[in-house]
Amino acid sequence: MRICGIICEFNPFHDGHARLFKAARDSGAELIVCAMSGHITQRAEPAVTDKYTRAASALRCGADLVLELPYPFCAGSAEFFAKAGVGVLQAAGADTLLFGCECGSLEKLQKASAVRRPAKKASGNRPDSYFSELAQSAPDGDAFGSNDLLGIAYLKAIAAAGRPMEAAVCKRDGADYLDASLPQSNTEYPSSTALRKALREGTSVEGRMPADAYTALMNAAKSGLCPSDESVFGTAAMTFLRLADPASLKNFAECGGGTVQRLCKLACACSRYEDFLQSCATKTCTRSRAKRAVLFAMTGVTFSDLDKMPAYTQVLGTTQAGRNYLSSLRKAENAIPLLTKPADAKLLGPAAVRQVQLGQAADALFTLSLPAPLPKDAFLRARPVLI
Repeated sequence: MRICGIICEFNPFHDGHARLFKAARDSGAELIVCAMSGHITQRAEPAVTDKYTRAASALRCGADLVLELPYPFCAGSAEFFAKAGVGVLQAAGADTLLFGCECGSLEKLQKASAVRRPAKKASGNRPDSYFSELAQSAPDGDAFGSNDLLGIAYLKAIAAAGRPMEAAVCKRDGADYLDASLPQSNTEYPSSTALRKALREGTSVEGRMPADAYTALMNAAKSGLCPSDESVFGTAAMTFLRLADPASLKNFAECGGGTVQRLCKLACACSRYEDFLQSCATKTCTRSRAKRAVLFAMTGVTFSDLDKMPAYTQVLGTTQAGRNYLSSLRKAENAIPLLTKPADAKLLGPAAVRQVQLGQAADALFTLSLPAPLPKDAFLRARPVLI
């Protein structure tokens, strides 16, 4: 069986994702397995809706099995996000990783992936020479897009894992990754950013994504699970930093090199979260990195946590074909532990318990960001979506 793996967020699921599934089937994939972020995304934000709704969208639009890329890996920088995602898919038996990218050239990304990544500085940043050399690896001086850079991280992770896995790319089409406006025509692909903005502003997205994905979102909205409110994160972050002792936070991931001291100072000086984020961004500390630093400090994540591989993955949803495959996967050697309820992780040992603790810390923020806020452990005993 040819098994295609896809690392994703589906935040929310849209036509570009459906196009990726079609590319997988057209290439001969008999099973599509997704490693999908949980309730927190790589940009250190709450997903627009819960992970089960997003898994249901993917399954109804062509996926066979959706596994969780758990916290904190799902919120890590490209290096950690890619390493964990590739690890989950390889342990789930995927023989090919398919991903979208702006350049549409696997050869170009493979050349860039050969550029050696130097050690981070004490501040957590890469030396500028790395990014200069990475840019120079692109032919004709073409700049790498956001998905290109993530693709490079995937290729590095595959090479470092030392396990056989092919890679394939699908050229990204439609609006730019960060374009926040909906295209005038329904035939153009909007970005996830634009869809999230529309959902949070109450603008209709009907016809802007696959019908089954739209239906899943609307059902979630009726249940108070969509859309999440990022301003809740902002309020929590500003409150946390204003009350914190910077010296007690410096050992958390992304907080070293004076970063957290500066963030605490800015939180006291700024009155709005958006002003705080704009003030945080510098040449050496991007907006995303500042958000990760705050999130990791609030939830107690260290680089030691991120350096590990996921101790288990949760089955978020499956079709009948996926269920048939799961039964054989559970018996396979070197397969990642597969749980249907994270509450069962205590049976797997300390590493799994730590993963649950960190996931619950993230869920404590996510559940408060929902239109109908939920208790911290609302999803701890949730069952997979069965299609």
